[in-house]
Amino acid sequence: MSTSNTDCDNRKYAIYARKSKFTAKGESINQQIDRCKLHLSSMNVAEEDIIIFEDEGYSGGNTDRPQFKEMMDMCEDNKIQCVICYKLDRISRSVSDFTNTFNNLEKHNIRFISVSDGLNGTNSPMDKAMIQLVAVFAELERNIIAERIIDNMTELAQKGRWLGGTTPTGYKSVETFGSTNKEGKVHYARKLEIVPEEMELIKRIYKLYLKTESLTAVQATLLNDNIKTKMGNEYTRFAIKVILSNPVYAKADNAVLKFFENKGSTIYAEDTEFDGTKGMMVYNKTKQEKNTSHKIKPYNEWIVAIGEHEGVIGGADWVSVQNILDKNKDKNYNRPRSHCALLSGLLRCKCGSIMYPRVAKTYNERGERNFAYACKMMLNSNRQRCNVKRINGNFLDDLVWEQIKVLTSDKSELAKQLKEAQGNFESDEQPVLKELEQMKKRLSDNKQKQKNLINFIANNGSKMSPEMSDDANEQYRKLENSNKEISSKIIKLEEVVAQSEQAFANFKDLATRLSEFSAALDTQTTFEDKRYAVRQVIEHAEWDGENVKLFFTGNRTVELQDIKDELANYKKAHRKWAKTSSDENATLGEDSERDTNALSLPEKVCQRYPL
Repeated sequence: MSTSNTDCDNRKYAIYARKSKFTAKGESINQQIDRCKLHLSSMNVAEEDIIIFEDEGYSGGNTDRPQFKEMMDMCEDNKIQCVICYKLDRISRSVSDFTNTFNNLEKHNIRFISVSDGLNGTNSPMDKAMIQLVAVFAELERNIIAERIIDNMTELAQKGRWLGGTTPTGYKSVETFGSTNKEGKVHYARKLEIVPEEMELIKRIYKLYLKTESLTAVQATLLNDNIKTKMGNEYTRFAIKVILSNPVYAKADNAVLKFFENKGSTIYAEDTEFDGTKGMMVYNKTKQEKNTSHKIKPYNEWIVAIGEHEGVIGGADWVSVQNILDKNKDKNYNRPRSHCALLSGLLRCKCGSIMYPRVAKTYNERGERNFAYACKMMLNSNRQRCNVKRINGNFLDDLVWEQIKVLTSDKSELAKQLKEAQGNFESDEQPVLKELEQMKKRLSDNKQKQKNLINFIANNGSKMSPEMSDDANEQYRKLENSNKEISSKIIKLEEVVAQSEQAFANFKDLATRLSEFSAALDTQTTFEDKRYAVRQVIEHAEWDGENVKLFFTGNRTVELQDIKDELANYKKAHRKWAKTSSDENATLGEDSERDTNALSLPEKVCQRYPL
């Protein structure tokens, strides 16, 4: 133990290091840690008494950092006696955040040391005053840095430069002259140039949206015409919305100027420059944080300028599109939460697309919202790329659950099938194993023949005639070629055996899982329990418009065929219980969880589908 520890304080020393960017500037994480270790060494603190916490790539503007949170949790648990950092602003660049952190440390009798700031953890009045002063200057420095960033953006805005990043569809980034410094070195900049064929698509997207006022309608058109993104993907509603809301396409004219003036954006251009000859360029548009998706900032934080590129969408049309997007932003799709559909995420259409649960306005007698599984491609393409009909979701969930119950209800049947599978595996494997053994023996014999030839040539080389030497070499080459063919066959046979063994192991695992579930299936009390059970034994399911295939773990497939009659009976039995969402007796909301004491289909429905 360290000599600085008292008998009653065996808590650890915490080193905290942070660097906001992965750059070579400033003190690296390792340098910070080394400086702190050196300081602790001067205090006779042993290595085993030190715990290191490091956050690389995180800003000091807030305390939302994983390792910092973990350190403070240990402080709360009274496991730390001292927190040490190289510089106070590594803890935080916010006065209020640092003050809260320091007060929290003081509350738990934890010393704070900042190596470069000369704060040695005495917590004296002078130390506390210095801490507050250093924290104030750290926040001031942070604010100055933020101002410099804004100033830099302002300078760029005045020049309308393209800063790089993902080039918008319809444009390409090209190099252009930027400036020359006093040493005569030329600095190049980037600007956008139109890609004609791509820009025609952009114009079409804007025109379609102005006509339909629907992202879904635009997406359906693009899907039906098999138009894909630059990366070769299908267009999503989100991708279309990004294009429609991007100011880079707008012509810098009076309509766009009035739009941004009304939104409170900072505009770096004279009114006379908004003549429609150039496109728009916007800076400080997104808030970028580590490990989170970029968020769009409010319009009043945007820095708006006129770019050097050509705009293609008239200002009035672009503004109209923004108004329509704003009007439609609160519209939600009629889709239940995933916890109300047992096969959500597992069920696929025969076209390969996911099938989503789509709710109706009626309830069944169990108080559940009726819903159907519908193909995503069918919905998005307006039935042009796929026309598979929907399947009643309540019915299919019940059918699948009953199928699992039937499969697990008879352990003797599972054992019987497992024994049959083992017998089939052994009978199928025997010829392969026999051939594999023969191939290995041939390879061994050939290698022995090669060895004998080598010994013969070594012992009789001087006595051998040229004809005998050539004959021996030819025999050796033939054996070598034969060995290559045999080795190739051995590899293929071993792969067959391995696949067969894996298939049997998978089926054995499935049988074990089903057997384990059999005792618990009837006692499941929550929908999540049911969902977990289904995902343990079913890899995915497929609907072709008529039949359902269940793909079980272990490469076992069950096809539920001719379910029309059962579906018709199900609908008939439940129709009399249907009631609209406006019914005063309906107590469950759209996202209420499904009742697990659900009436199940007769087991005879599922007994026709043995594993």
